[in-house]
Amino acid sequence: MHSSCIELHSLNPLLGHWVWPLVLSRRTLGQGRGPSQRQAKDPAKDPAIPLDQLDLVARRVDKRVTLTRDETTLDRCETSLVRVSLRSNVMMRKQCRGTRRTSWCTLAICCAGAFVGLAKPAHAGPTIGLGPGIYNDTGEREITVDQGVDTPEPDRIEFENDGLLNLGAWVLFPLSPKIRVGGGIRWFGNYETKDPDAEESNGQDVETYKYGTTFQLYGQGEYVVDFDGPKLLLGAQAGLITIIPGGDFQEDLESDQARGYDTNTLPRPGIFAGPLVGGSFPLAKRLNLRADLGLQFARVWLQSSSAESQAAGLELTIDSHMVFTRLFLGLGIEVDL
Repeated sequence: MHSSCIELHSLNPLLGHWVWPLVLSRRTLGQGRGPSQRQAKDPAKDPAIPLDQLDLVARRVDKRVTLTRDETTLDRCETSLVRVSLRSNVMMRKQCRGTRRTSWCTLAICCAGAFVGLAKPAHAGPTIGLGPGIYNDTGEREITVDQGVDTPEPDRIEFENDGLLNLGAWVLFPLSPKIRVGGGIRWFGNYETKDPDAEESNGQDVETYKYGTTFQLYGQGEYVVDFDGPKLLLGAQAGLITIIPGGDFQEDLESDQARGYDTNTLPRPGIFAGPLVGGSFPLAKRLNLRADLGLQFARVWLQSSSAESQAAGLELTIDSHMVFTRLFLGLGIEVDL
């Protein structure tokens, strides 16, 4: 081939950017002809590709490439370029077919992961928080007194909480950019309950039953979706409930002790668990306002004691526990450390 012919190996990296748009025009490929009749036209006779433009394109691709107006040389170079372009088009069509097969799967995956995909990584350090909350309990207390004669039927007393406020503190540690675990403590003060159907009469308050100081020790895990500032929190809590007997509950325990029951006034244990949904909103660089809405299912064991009747020679027992559902709303301030 003539020494001034285009060196194709030097054109390959940039063929698609400069040369192919000119060579692969409809006139060059012979629109309307059959596949076996497609041939490259003579650039010198085709006004769609002026020689001066082809010279300019070649100089942009590689300064070492020069073109002449020799028709034979240009025809050889152009024919080689068309062959390379046709092979490239066949490969591209094959890739497009494979792309169409996977396009629907890709779209489904993108839609399913769009919610999480938009999320950005959460804060990477520990977070501490403090704040109040309000709650509403509905449940029942079950008391079974067995005098050793017949199988007793338990007495069930429905109740709802009389108090409203509580105070909590917590700390959370990141396991990954979007998962945090930790725990906290929440204090409910002197826990009081009342009959949900009771109403005030003659200006007198509804009678309540005081159990004593109550608090929760719990663990918490949550998934954090960060929207470049505000965060959506999806998690759960589970832990222990502790009632330190006081008020009416303590008086009943002491009365049972006086009648010979082997009971005591130690703290009463309980458990709870439930889902949690919340949000965090930035107030400053490391300061956030947090709001939580939770639903908890709880059980507390209040008493299991027995006494022996010396007169009848029978064993007397008292078993008591309470189960309730708690709807919880909390507010707090969090600091990212």
